[in-house]
Amino acid sequence: MNTIGLEIERFLEASSIDRTTYDTWVERRWLVSVQSGNRLSDADAARAMLIRDLRDDLGVNDEGIDLVLQLLDQVHGLRRVLHGLRAEASRRPGSPGSGSVPPGRPGEPSDAA
Repeated sequence: MNTIGLEIERFLEASSIDRTTYDTWVERRWLVSVQSGNRLSDADAARAMLIRDLRDDLGVNDEGIDLVLQLLDQVHGLRRVLHGLRAEASRRPGSPGSGSVPPGRPGEPSDAA
């Protein structure tokens, strides 16, 4: 992610989003990243474009946009959890990708046979 971010006014001009609409989205907490000065995070810029497309191109109303954004946030949260679980599992002996298999693992032939 770009740590500097985008200048809000330039983003609004390029994206055809007016300032009043942008401010409303911030008040509704649809754009949730912390802003520093007059900068917009890359994540919020992408989110603003999604909101604009949902509203203008697809005709989704405010309640629908709120629902879509909540579900999107849940998906991203679940992806972070899944990534963490996969990383933890890969560090355990005997897990796929760890390079070691503990003796006596169910479903595998033993050396005694």
